Amino acid sequence: MTNNSKIWKAIVETVKLKTKQKKIELLRQASLMLAMFFLPFGYDALFKLIMDLSGSYWTADLVFYSVSGFFWLSYILLTRILNKNNENV
Repeated sequence: MTNNSKIWKAIVETVKLKTKQKKIELLRQASLMLAMFFLPFGYDALFKLIMDLSGSYWTADLVFYSVSGFFWLSYILLTRILNKNNENV
């Protein structure tokens, strides 16, 4: 392998890494926004719909806290992945 091909290979790998990091960053930000949305404050109509379907306030509360918790967890995990990738660069 020549020096030029090694350089181009390194450039291509760097570009792939940056696009992957951008995708992870986008998912991370979306997870944070969704986690904040699904906390049981400020979306009364959706909460009432789930409460009417389930017949229980506590079930609706549990559903929304669970969904919010899922997105918080994904935000934390994606942040760790991004931090690990940034340390390797």
